[in-house]
Amino acid sequence: MRQPCILVCASGTRRELSWFGAVVSELLERETRAAVRCVAPTCPPGCPREYWIQYWPAADLYPATDIVIGSAGYNTIYECLAYGMPLVARPWPRLYDRQWLRARRAVRTGNVIVVKQPAEAASKAIRRITAASPRSEIKYLNGAVEAAARIENYANGKRLSDFVSRS
Repeated sequence: MRQPCILVCASGTRRELSWFGAVVSELLERETRAAVRCVAPTCPPGCPREYWIQYWPAADLYPATDIVIGSAGYNTIYECLAYGMPLVARPWPRLYDRQWLRARRAVRTGNVIVVKQPAEAASKAIRRITAASPRSEIKYLNGAVEAAARIENYANGKRLSDFVSRS
């Protein structure tokens, strides 16, 4: 059986990166049975380097992940929703982005939990993966690939309506 994985997806200001480093520390102190990884452009303060991954886009790592802890930014929220990925989200204040509003709306899906404190994020993520059965394989259709196939079929003389989903 595969070991569950918690992916801490860290982005934002230096102060915010410290929050994600504290989340990784909390997860490691709790001796969870899950593997812990932190993806960020730079290693967050408080995150041991052996748990840090410098890789982007983070969504590429979701197939090997059971839950994400991240910000409530546009990309993180909607990528997790698209992949059916459970998310523990920390909304941050922004001048032109209403992360709190987006997070509150995303909670309605049942797959997003909103938190403020690192310890709360760690405990909610551990509780979620402990209570849940292993995630099934991610089934996400890439919209660009699907659109290109539809255009190609249309160009080959088929009606576009023949390819539009009826659901």
